Parts: sequence; C-alpha cells; structure tokens
Amino acid sequence: ELSTQNYRISGDAERLAERDAAISARETSLRRIKELTADNTGQQERWRRLREAADERLAISRRTVLLRETEGVEAASAYAASAPLRETRDRLFQALGEMEAEERRLLEKRSAEQTRAREILVAAGALATLVLVALLSATYFLIRRQFSELKRAQQAIREQNELLEQRVHERTAQLRESEAQLQTVFENLAEGVAVSDLGGQLLHFNRAAIEMFGFTSRDEYLRRLPEFADTLELSAMDGTILPVEQWPLARILRGETLRDLEMGTRHVRNGDRRIFSYGGTLARDAAGAS
Repeated sequence: ELSTQNYRISGDAERLAERDAAISARETSLRRIKELTADNTGQQERWRRLREAADERLAISRRTVLLRETEGVEAASAYAASAPLRETRDRLFQALGEMEAEERRLLEKRSAEQTRAREILVAAGALATLVLVALLSATYFLIRRQFSELKRAQQAIREQNELLEQRVHERTAQLRESEAQLQTVFENLAEGVAVSDLGGQLLHFNRAAIEMFGFTSRDEYLRRLPEFADTLELSAMDGTILPVEQWPLARILRGETLRDLEMGTRHVRNGDRRIFSYGGTLARDAAGAS
C-alpha cells in the first residue's frame, strides 16, 4: 500500500516495482501457510479470510494505479480516500492474530499431552519395578520369567517414549515453521509497523517501516522514543512542529487509539520530507493487560 500511495502522489514507476516485489513475497508466504495448516479446518477458514482481505487490498492498489495512469492524481486520490483501506487492514491483522493464537494454543496443548504421557510412562515403569521386587520371593523360574517380561516392557516403554518424542519434535518443528511464516508475512506487509514496550523502548521495525524512515542500522531505530528527536521531525498538516510528547507513539502509550492520523515527517540528517498516515493502539493479552 505504501508503494502504491507514493506512486499515486509522485507518479514514480519505481514504486510499482517495490509493490510488485512485496506482493510476490506475500503470495509465497500465503501459499506456505495454507500448506502448513491444511489439517486444521479452523485455520483454513482464517486463511480464507486472510486471502480475501489481501485480495481486496490488491484490487484497491491496482485500481488506484489505473486511475493515476488514466485519469490523473486527483481521481486516484479521490478513490483512495473512499476505498475501505482501514477496514481491510483491520481484517487482515485480525486473521493473522487469530492464526498465530491458534498455533500457540495447539503447541501448548501438545506439550501438555506429552507431559501427561511421560508421567504415565514413569508411573508404569515404577509399578513394573514394584512387581519385580514382589516376585523375587518366588521360584527361580518365576523370577526369570518376570525378568524377561520386564525387559520386554521396558523396551516397549523406550520405543513408545522415543516415538512420542519424535512426534512432538516433528510437530514442534512444524509449528515453529508456521510461526516463522507468519513472521515473514509481518515483515513483508506493505504498511510500516513498529513495536514498542510501555516505557517507549522501540523493540522492532518491519522492513517497510525501516525504509519509510530511512534507517540504515538497528542502532538508529532500537532506541527510546525521546532519542528520536535528533533524527526525525514530525509536524501537523498545517506545518506546526510537534514535540515528542505529541508524536503518535507517545499518544498511544498514554492510552489513545489512533487511526489514519496524517503527519509530516522530516529526516533531520538528510532533509527527506514525507507525509505518513499513522495508527496504532496498545496490545493487550487475553486478560486485558497491556
């Protein structure tokens, strides 16, 4: 979307090449996610909603480009203003979040089942040992017979335990790969996304965010919010320079939910100026804690 909107404003064809590359990477990730969740009906339904939202956003992008090429920037801008960009973005993020939560739930469930299976196997081994001790007072024949049976039982337990370990390892690898694919989708989103803790320490930028702000190293963006004042300058649409306390992230950390907040952004070192649309909210866990 960022590349499309920059093309709408500037008409620079290189922005379309950036968009096409991001679309290609996203399609590869979507296909892989579908394959990894093929055995889960619920995940397939979430994938279908993810696919629909992505297709709608792609259609909006293509329509915007067509209008820019055939009718000019005003027609393209009018269409972009009326298109359901926010609604499709929210649906896309919701589907991704639900898929990630489901994969984590499945991983925790399988881990708990494995733990219970191990406890049962340990109890069975202890019981077999007690039986052996009780049979030591029997005849030599009975001792040998029970000893042989115990060896077979222990072998079966070892084989079963190894089988369970192998299955857990394979499924864990699949779940981690699925999580990695979801991370890939996050990294290849056209929107720039930044993650901060409640103290204002920036923890992560996806590739689009890094490119938007012109960062060249992790040290430039993995900092606390006030430290960005020597790198970025944000202003209201009327040109008023805003203090850090009025920047979008600072307002979000105070509990505000922002959507489509347009601000001018200037890179202090190279003088690059752009207009970005900011949005965000505090992430909360299942209990409602931030």
